[in-house]
Amino acid sequence: RAPELHLVVPATSSNFNLCQLLFSTAVLGYPTPTIINWGANSDIPHTEKVFPILAQLEQWQENDIVLIVDGYDVWFQLAPEVLLQRYFDANEAANERLRQEFGPHLVQRHNIQQTIVFAADKLCWPAKPRRPACWAVLDSTLASDAFGPETDRGDMMHDRPRWLNSGTVIGPVRDLKTMFKAFTKDLDMPIEPEYHGSDQMYLGDLQGRQDFSRFAAAQPDYPTYGNNRIWSERELPRIEASSDPELHIGLDYESTLFFGNAGYQAHLSWLVHGTQQPQDYSVASTPNGSRSIDFPADLLQSQPPKDFLGDIITNADLEAAPSSSWLDVPLGTNVITGQIFASIHFTGSKELRELWWSRMWFFPRAKERLRFASLKGSQTVTGPIGGQQFWWPLKPKGAQVGSAVSDNDVVLPWNEICKEHEPALFGETPLEVNLPLEFLKPVDAPTTLNATNHTIEENLQRRKISNLRA
Repeated sequence: RAPELHLVVPATSSNFNLCQLLFSTAVLGYPTPTIINWGANSDIPHTEKVFPILAQLEQWQENDIVLIVDGYDVWFQLAPEVLLQRYFDANEAANERLRQEFGPHLVQRHNIQQTIVFAADKLCWPAKPRRPACWAVLDSTLASDAFGPETDRGDMMHDRPRWLNSGTVIGPVRDLKTMFKAFTKDLDMPIEPEYHGSDQMYLGDLQGRQDFSRFAAAQPDYPTYGNNRIWSERELPRIEASSDPELHIGLDYESTLFFGNAGYQAHLSWLVHGTQQPQDYSVASTPNGSRSIDFPADLLQSQPPKDFLGDIITNADLEAAPSSSWLDVPLGTNVITGQIFASIHFTGSKELRELWWSRMWFFPRAKERLRFASLKGSQTVTGPIGGQQFWWPLKPKGAQVGSAVSDNDVVLPWNEICKEHEPALFGETPLEVNLPLEFLKPVDAPTTLNATNHTIEENLQRRKISNLRA
């Protein structure tokens, strides 16, 4: 059969933030989420999610594509068809880069390729510079001066994204199983107790081991690697002869799929890209001066926002709140790369989940969009994406859209896990936001040229909050 797209979400119980994610998946038409570790102790180590993920992967076809995202701090902004096509495009571009970097013969001999894509972080965590995960990984694809003259000089706000973030990942079942099995083997390795439950550390180490091995195979006699640091001054990965370090791991440096907000507050803007005066909306200031942002063709060709309402509201309603095209709605944009990201991961301040919710393009018709999503069929079949058709279920059998399924095949109905949060999700009741006082300090200058006034609330997103990590 045609390959299926799956969505896996680690979460032990429901709250408003999980329902933000489920709302976005329902409106946009993502697969019915499979919730792993549902009902488990909320203090369960992050490493424990790997075992139920592996169990789920064993149930699916080898060529199915699986999207895994954190449950309490991720939203989707763009449709799954857009994200899926960008995934294949990212792999194609990355594989060409690998051929250029290591040569086609070495790439073929060692089966070097990218099929698994994680989000890229601006900080190596745990922050131990000697770890291969911190120094041995491939360089970022962003320009060496992407954040101005201070780029990569140790200030997170000006560092390029180069390191793996474990909170969002997509890849084929076959390769994800291989990667997570390698992960479980590493759990027996001696490490500092405080990091033993960190999936981020283990996955970062797998990438560091992989990238080190690639370079070592390409240039065995070359004594430097990773910004010309001497290998002897760094911790070298332990590579067993019986294991293959090549896991096909790569990162989304440009934020086409996943955007992590930590270290990016000064370079994220919610832009309306279509206007009589495009310079008011589509020009953003960066450390290297103002730049225009090209609107992505894939978004223009995708299902427009008005189609997420169907005919359940009148033309007069639409005219009162126009949202017929993606050019007409506010979209979160990484102004450094110019990318309108498919999803956002709140790796920095968690308070921004409440503060920014009303900025999503779902508003002001959030309730109607969920209602329209509930009228759709039970599954989706796509046109060709990556050279093949995909399909996925939109809701569990006998349940409404927005519902999920636990890893024990128990249906988690929307009305039971999210109904109580609907007023806040729909913007009918205000959200409480508890921000540190430092967030309320005035900002010297706006970072984007928007048509809206820059109130304190608008300025909050530009505060430096790199110390408030996940």
